[in-house]
Amino acid sequence: MKLTIFLSLLCSGLGYDSCIKVNRENILQEPDRIELNSGGKAVLTCSVLESSTIGSNMRKRFKKILSIVNNSSSIDDDYKDRLSNSGNSSHFSVTLKNLTVNDTDVYLCCALTMKYIEICSSGTLIIVHAEVTYKVKDTAKEEMEQGYRKNSFGPTTYIITISAMLVLCLAVLMYMKLKKTKEKQNFNQNTYVDMTQIIRRNTMGNSFIYNRTENGTVSS
Repeated sequence: MKLTIFLSLLCSGLGYDSCIKVNRENILQEPDRIELNSGGKAVLTCSVLESSTIGSNMRKRFKKILSIVNNSSSIDDDYKDRLSNSGNSSHFSVTLKNLTVNDTDVYLCCALTMKYIEICSSGTLIIVHAEVTYKVKDTAKEEMEQGYRKNSFGPTTYIITISAMLVLCLAVLMYMKLKKTKEKQNFNQNTYVDMTQIIRRNTMGNSFIYNRTENGTVSS
């Protein structure tokens, strides 16, 4: 990428007079420079002020990617799905989309005069930046989030755990209460049995003494 930019700037520095004849007065092109990320689009506008022209075109440095003659246009096969244009050969705009790092270069608006001399503007330098750094950061962030999810409890897990602990505590409390109730019932039952036996023994003892007393009285 840096090599491509260097070569483009070098050609611009030497002057396109040695590559293609530059005519800044009769051909205007905007903007001078565009920087964007991979996948973006660039819009260029060209105005041909030279009256004696028979057609216009746009070049990616030395490669012709668009030709406009008699208001009809033809697009290079490599740009069929990525280039669109509007206007006529005197004034037209070009939209380049889905640009990649390989599209970094100087783009020129040119016109062919009736003397078959091609004159061009000073061009637009398009620099396309790769998004590798951002993708790496996003991927690292996603991996960290996934690791956090794997190694941490979510809200649902906490709710289930707390609910299970509450149910267990309630079960223990109910068990203790039932145990105390049962022990109390057994105590009352044993107490009742003991008292019944005492009363029975007392009753039987009293009956024995009474009978003995009666028998003794009668005998005397």
